[in-house]
Amino acid sequence: RNGGKVMDLNKFFCKDRVCAICTFILAVWVFITASSFPASLMDKIGSGLFPQFIAIVIAIASILLFVTAKPKEEEKASRDGYIALAVVAGDVLFYVLTWQVFGFIISNFLFVFIFVMYFEKRWGLKERIVHALIFSSAFSLFMYLFFAKLLHILLPTLIH
Repeated sequence: RNGGKVMDLNKFFCKDRVCAICTFILAVWVFITASSFPASLMDKIGSGLFPQFIAIVIAIASILLFVTAKPKEEEKASRDGYIALAVVAGDVLFYVLTWQVFGFIISNFLFVFIFVMYFEKRWGLKERIVHALIFSSAFSLFMYLFFAKLLHILLPTLIH
């Protein structure tokens, strides 16, 4: 009870709080997974340190989002909102399940490609495919160079 009123769980668990909980769970998973990253010969501090640091920052941000979330009176999820949530959850699940199998570059490329194809609505199908191919390729290459070459983190490679 809150001041003589029963707390409405639907209002308490608004979109921001649900997002914060999911993000916190993802951050915990990243932190735990990063602790098992193998060390490279050039790495003195461990290849999981940077991902663990990012996971901690994300966890803190998700806690802040949860605490500061203000449910709106008439907050209702639309059908499009549920579909977008399903696409995001499915894409993240696909990435988590396949990055050890397909390797970092291919899984990252597919992950970003799916996001761009679904969420970029400004262009027609052909233009979206071209933009998704370019952006996914460039982003995946940048991430590979940043983590593998600059930070010397061993990333999963394609299993032969």
